[in-house]
Amino acid sequence: PMTQSESCMDDARLRAQMRAFVTPSAARGLCPVLTHLAVYVAAVSLAMIVEATWARVAFALLAGMMIAALFVLAHDAAHNSLTPLSRVNRLLAYLCMFPALHNPTLWRIEHNHVHHQVPNVKGVNSWSPMSCDEFQAMSPWRRRLERFYRGGLGAGPYYLVERWWRCKFFPRAAAPMAPDV
Repeated sequence: PMTQSESCMDDARLRAQMRAFVTPSAARGLCPVLTHLAVYVAAVSLAMIVEATWARVAFALLAGMMIAALFVLAHDAAHNSLTPLSRVNRLLAYLCMFPALHNPTLWRIEHNHVHHQVPNVKGVNSWSPMSCDEFQAMSPWRRRLERFYRGGLGAGPYYLVERWWRCKFFPRAAAPMAPDV
């Protein structure tokens, strides 16, 4: 098995090799954001003004898909990798997280300075594994909920309840503070 320092050296070497294939471009970062925002605004607008219920549902579903796509772009912007301009990335992260009702500053703190620093550490991150004893110690209702969350249809509800509502929407006194925030 590799030591942590060997793993970090491999990561650094891989990133150095990949840089030759990456050319930062503000246009390539802005184009999908503007396109997805335009489709989102159009879908929401059309969902409000069309008469047919089936069309309203279709436009609402399209708006929901655009929220998810914008969130992916916000994630890249929050990692400062959507454009070569850090201020533009920060603005795009705010703009693209807004439709998903996320607090971009709190998300950046939790995601970049907790999740990426200590992934899957029990008590620190989401989706941490639990022992059989820990699972058995839960109430029957909580065990059913955990099974649902970790099943095929549970990722969305899990994120909405356990991550978004509890960690990302409202600031908490216990939220870790990062030096660059």
